[in-house]
Amino acid sequence: MKTLKFLIVFVLMLVFLNTAFALSPVRDLRFNVGNLDNLANAVQPRDDFRIDSVEVNDISATSTRIIYVERGTTVPVEVEYTGTNKVAYDTRLRAFIGGYEYGDVETSSDIFQVLPGVTDSQELLLKIPYDLEASDEYTLTVEMYDDDNSVRRTFKLRVEETRHSVNVFDVIFNPTNNVQAGTPLFATVRVENLGDNIENTVKVTLSVPALNLQTSQIVDRLVTDQELNERDSSSRRTAATTNDMVLFIPENTPVGDYNVEVKVEYNRLHNVQTRTYLMHVNAIQVQQPTQPTGGLTINVDTAAQKVSEGQGAQYKFSVSNLGQTPATLSFEVLGVTDWGTYLCSTI
Repeated sequence: MKTLKFLIVFVLMLVFLNTAFALSPVRDLRFNVGNLDNLANAVQPRDDFRIDSVEVNDISATSTRIIYVERGTTVPVEVEYTGTNKVAYDTRLRAFIGGYEYGDVETSSDIFQVLPGVTDSQELLLKIPYDLEASDEYTLTVEMYDDDNSVRRTFKLRVEETRHSVNVFDVIFNPTNNVQAGTPLFATVRVENLGDNIENTVKVTLSVPALNLQTSQIVDRLVTDQELNERDSSSRRTAATTNDMVLFIPENTPVGDYNVEVKVEYNRLHNVQTRTYLMHVNAIQVQQPTQPTGGLTINVDTAAQKVSEGQGAQYKFSVSNLGQTPATLSFEVLGVTDWGTYLCSTI
């Protein structure tokens, strides 16, 4: 009986010891993990600022809103922020969108200082390219950053065409940059419809205001990209090139640089776009007279002639001017005053 009690007590002690030793590493592990978490929180850097709110085109931007903007416009992006930890001295704001084929669409602020607990705001101006693909959504990213911190917020933009927009795509001058006084200046202008409406009449004017020179042409019917895609036809076009436009530069034009303006009027001539180019006018080239390469050649008829009283005789002179300068000649007859008279002509 005593042996049985001893065995029972021994087994209970073993169970107790096993349980104690089995739990103690878990307790230690939990304690250590907790300490590591606290240590990580203690050494993890905190951002020195936060972005509180963003307005795009005076509309409050949120993660669920899609804000409408038009291509070819400059969009104001107002960012409100607050300092949270310590002074951030070299801070910048940046706003950008991706997806533009021909470059970056972004803008940034100058360097500024953020004080802890102080709220401030800055406005960024983001220029939307006139040829950005329209009728599509883009992600606008607003970033606030310095050497140690970076905070970002993203929003959705819906980019559409403006109602009326005709762009001067290119101008080709002939001659290119210099024209001589007294000669013509040729130009061809290519225009494109980037708006949401068909443009039936586009007036293109080429002018040199300082010389009071101008000429105009009409381009008919430019459709939109959407209509061209929906109704593909060779007779439809979104862009067109003028015929040669000519300005005759006066011979007395002073040497110098002159502004050449290309003006495009559309939307029943209510909308105007103007591009200015610089053209240099050279002096007219005066051709200097060449020096004579020869002189006068005179041939005289020396044959003797018999003359009866009351009659006359003719002696012919052949004169050739081989030079480049006009000459005036005088002829005189000598030795006839005693027996006759003569008639001498000036050539």
